[in-house]
Amino acid sequence: MVMTPTTPILASDTGEDSVIELAAAANTVDTVISEVIVREAYERIGYQVEITKYPPERALKLANSGQADGDVQRIGGLSEHYPNLIQLKPATNYIEGSVFTAGKDISVDGWDNLREHASASFGASSLPS
Repeated sequence: MVMTPTTPILASDTGEDSVIELAAAANTVDTVISEVIVREAYERIGYQVEITKYPPERALKLANSGQADGDVQRIGGLSEHYPNLIQLKPATNYIEGSVFTAGKDISVDGWDNLREHASASFGASSLPS
């Protein structure tokens, strides 16, 4: 999960019932798991969590600009491109990227090896460059 620096740390910081408004990437199965975890964790410390789904890039921009308090789930390393977002630990979810090919003789040692090849993704989130 990533949050903006202006989000209060504890519900007691505001002196009232607090609401955290989070953005989330729409139409991603893995985000559903993180939503359950994030809601439960914050409810345990006195926050009500409201999650609104947006296209993935829009969700990031809303969180980065402070229009949302944060984003439910994002890959590590995005703060290079979205400097107002702070990655919180521990992670709420873990996704391991995989590469599949049909009949191609490709040696893959990392994401950089794939830059020269045509690719497709299904339900993928933004990966840091």
